[in-house]
Amino acid sequence: MPQPTHFVPDETPQYTHFVPDEGAQPPAPSMTANPRGEGTYPMWDTAGKMHQIPFSAVNSYAKQGFKFDTNPIKDPANKDRNGLDPSQAYQRDLSYATTGPGHEAEYAASDRNAPLSMQAVSGVAKGIGTLGKPVMDVVGRAGRVPQSAINSSLQAQTPMEMAAKVGTMGAVAAPAAMMAPAATVGGLVGGGLGAGAGNMAASAIGASPENAALMEDVGGLAGGIGGAKLGEPIYSLLPNKARAVNTLNEVLQAAKDVPVQMTATDPAVGGFKQYVATGGRGTPVINKLAKRMAATDEQGPLMFPEARQFYTNVSRSSARPGFLRRAIESPSAPDMRRNLGNVREAMNADLTDTAGSVGMGDKYTQGMTEYKNAAKLNRAAKVGGTIAAEEALRRSGLLGKIASGAANMAGR
Repeated sequence: MPQPTHFVPDETPQYTHFVPDEGAQPPAPSMTANPRGEGTYPMWDTAGKMHQIPFSAVNSYAKQGFKFDTNPIKDPANKDRNGLDPSQAYQRDLSYATTGPGHEAEYAASDRNAPLSMQAVSGVAKGIGTLGKPVMDVVGRAGRVPQSAINSSLQAQTPMEMAAKVGTMGAVAAPAAMMAPAATVGGLVGGGLGAGAGNMAASAIGASPENAALMEDVGGLAGGIGGAKLGEPIYSLLPNKARAVNTLNEVLQAAKDVPVQMTATDPAVGGFKQYVATGGRGTPVINKLAKRMAATDEQGPLMFPEARQFYTNVSRSSARPGFLRRAIESPSAPDMRRNLGNVREAMNADLTDTAGSVGMGDKYTQGMTEYKNAAKLNRAAKVGGTIAAEEALRRSGLLGKIASGAANMAGR
């Protein structure tokens, strides 16, 4: 297909399924002549006849009532080899025709008026381009491309583009974050600070936009490398579940053959059984624990590893569930958890005393405290991330845009 010539629309054609006006007359056939050999797009005229309209004439014909047919059920073959219907193909070619220096506004407008599927593709491309922006800046500087054109080409124009752009960047960063979270976070923070320092230095010397971008890139790369190296030491100061588990496993190995004297646990279990006997809610873990404590003559004493397993199950049963589960749980559940918490604290005291008998009491307390703090930090991060995501969606109107787009597509 010949390449379309440059075209800047006065307004964007409406891409809806055509319903003919019985009394209207179509323009003269000569108006569809294509002397320049441009790419053409099938459009319905006002009398219900299909014409192949040249690229540069599409906007003019749209003003006269011509419309693209985007109904794939009625016209399943009315797509190009890339699977795009006429309106999508035109929008793609319009984007290509309005790229480059001097056409930033037209390019942004074509992005904003593109179908949702094309916006998603464009967002992915902009995410990849943003990750490789230092390379684009260098190539642009060598090719004398204005920095404003590069920056504009990477700017998301719609909520869908922003979601696809951020999602692409997140998907690329996710493996690194999983393998080296400290270095990744440090690199991101350091890169941001370094780019900011580069920008300030460029402003101080009055650098051109192109040179300022290169200085930002250099500062960002240097800051990112430095931040990645500093990230691990800083990360080590934060509570960490994996490190806490390793600490507790060391204690477990040291005390694996030591019996636990259930000095505090025994009365706590008795108190819970009394709570159940007077109408409170019971739980299987206490029944099993009480049965095991009463069977030391037949099964032997309760060793540290087995007591730790009981403690873990008691702790899980006494943990406060999430909001949705609390909303539907029995009214007696909170009271049961409070009474079960007494057993948990008593067991922890007995386990700490047992660890202390082999010189690991402080280490056991350290591991338990770090695990608890790490769990709190993780919960806070999840809550903060959820709130931030909800606020971003609310402010961007992304959900509304997607719903509106889906409704429009369904109505065609």
